[in-house]
Amino acid sequence: MRGPEKDEEWEVLYHFTSMKTFYEIITKGKFKLFDITKSNDPLEGKFIIDSLEEAIFKMSSREWVKPDEAAFLRRAFHNFIEKISSSNRDSILVLAASFCVPRHELLLWKSYGDGGRGAALGFDKNKLIQFQNDNSGFKFGKISYLSKEEMVIRAIDFWNVFLKKHYHLGEYSFTSTMLYDLFQIYVDGYFKKEEANQDEVEYRLLNCSLSLEQYLIPGFGKKVDGYDFFASGDDIKIYYNLDIREKENKPGLITDIITGPINKASNTEIQFALCQNELSHCSVSKANWIAMR
Repeated sequence: MRGPEKDEEWEVLYHFTSMKTFYEIITKGKFKLFDITKSNDPLEGKFIIDSLEEAIFKMSSREWVKPDEAAFLRRAFHNFIEKISSSNRDSILVLAASFCVPRHELLLWKSYGDGGRGAALGFDKNKLIQFQNDNSGFKFGKISYLSKEEMVIRAIDFWNVFLKKHYHLGEYSFTSTMLYDLFQIYVDGYFKKEEANQDEVEYRLLNCSLSLEQYLIPGFGKKVDGYDFFASGDDIKIYYNLDIREKENKPGLITDIITGPINKASNTEIQFALCQNELSHCSVSKANWIAMR
């Protein structure tokens, strides 16, 4: 897949998936943002959490903070961890979807495109940016790839500001403002990955606007448009439905479809499926193993 030399110049970002998921997306006209804390990847979110914990250890062991200040930071950190644990959440929810610049297309097909049998949906990057700007609670951006040392330095800077802002409240306090500040760096952490993953050239769209706190009291919570859930094993997974179809004569978010190199569907069959589901504006092409080498 040829494109601009610089990653930032790509106007279309791709989401690689299986044909089963592709079918669900185009027939429903919805693209799901899933609860990232319940991702199949056990490393999701760990980079920032591990860095925040390592930063406290380093600040304490090198005596950059006083013992009571270190205790204050540890207590705030552990209170926050309790808040975001998936079995005990009453307010924290982060829903996410990933897109990428297909710089290493072979890797992406094998890892995310069902071994080359799936499809890649092309999303207009500028429209994703505009969607973020038009809708509060959404964040869109490119992943930054950092070393562990760089991430810990960022965490140390955060804790220093956190101390100055909150320590006067008392060693045992944990206010909503403290929770908010920790939540902000936690969400920002989902736009950071270890530098070993930089070949992915990933972008993310996050939704952080749904609070589960209103559902603590029976009868108090209300139905919220755009959100839904499904049951999986012994769990419930909440997701947000992003509308991909045209609205008010404006083109939808998806610009093109690329089928995998061993996908059996012809371009005309895919185009037929798109037309049947009000996505006729999308172009269709097929990936080629040889062109990827």
